[in-house]
Amino acid sequence: MVANFWWYNGETRKTHWINWKKLCIPKSQGGMGFRDLQAFNLAMLSKQLWRIILNPGSLLSRVLRAKYFPNGQALLAPVGRNPSYTWRSIQAAQQVVRGGLRWRICSGRSIRIWGDPWIPRPFSFSVLSSPTAASPDMRVCDLIDATSKEWNHGLLQPCPYGALPLVPSPPRWSPPDRSVIKLNFDGATFASSSEFGLGVITRNSLGECIGWKVVRKKGLHKPEMVEAFAAREAILIACGFGWKEIILEGDCATLYFKLSSSQPDCSDSSAIIRDIKFLASGFDSCSFSLIRRTGNKAAHWLARQASSLASEGDCLPPLLSAYLLSDED
Repeated sequence: MVANFWWYNGETRKTHWINWKKLCIPKSQGGMGFRDLQAFNLAMLSKQLWRIILNPGSLLSRVLRAKYFPNGQALLAPVGRNPSYTWRSIQAAQQVVRGGLRWRICSGRSIRIWGDPWIPRPFSFSVLSSPTAASPDMRVCDLIDATSKEWNHGLLQPCPYGALPLVPSPPRWSPPDRSVIKLNFDGATFASSSEFGLGVITRNSLGECIGWKVVRKKGLHKPEMVEAFAAREAILIACGFGWKEIILEGDCATLYFKLSSSQPDCSDSSAIIRDIKFLASGFDSCSFSLIRRTGNKAAHWLARQASSLASEGDCLPPLLSAYLLSDED
């Protein structure tokens, strides 16, 4: 039908010069960029199914759940007997949603180590090794230290290699208003050692550095996730000092827009972003600011020095003083 729209003139049938699937390949990949209506339809249905899952209190979700998935598992619900056209259409999108679905770790009590998609590694999102005979039903919470809330490295050490991965802005820095503290943050990844570094520097209204901190952590994550970790580290510092009015400033535009938005976020960093917003609500004033990398050199340098620099201090390392001046140039 779509081909006829482009090549049929009502009298004679024209030649289809190229396979329709090739026409639907994006222009950036050498195709014509025609829209695949079947894939587009599945994408729209997948959005509806995802909304049903995210909004269980909506009228549509409650009506469909009462008839087709009373156990609350829309992704596992069968078509059923005499399904409505609406449910049959939405149910066709289950495989699409499941293909891109993965768990976000909170407590980890409901997530199976083997079998559930929870590893931030395309395309399986699952542990690749086979389960051990002694613990085939272990949960992710068993891998987390209950006291420190971090991975239990002693337990993970014997795991086979690869089973678990180790997961318009101002051009220059400007001082905040009086009584306000500005915390600049940045993150850096070290792929060779499967680690990442966080750098935070705090300054007052006079532009004076009143403290800095460097943190080094295990794991490989996307840049946005590392930036989110750095932002959370910055606001935790502010909470620890009891400051009332703060500005969190970084150079990651994606993170800035997510922190400034009131819309729900479902990305990998959504849990950290919620933490930051929750902590921000406890201040008299907490705002988020975006700056170019050229105005965030001090925090960037700190993050890059995570492997060799002391964890924190108020005495400036010699090179850091130079980067502070560079931020203001």
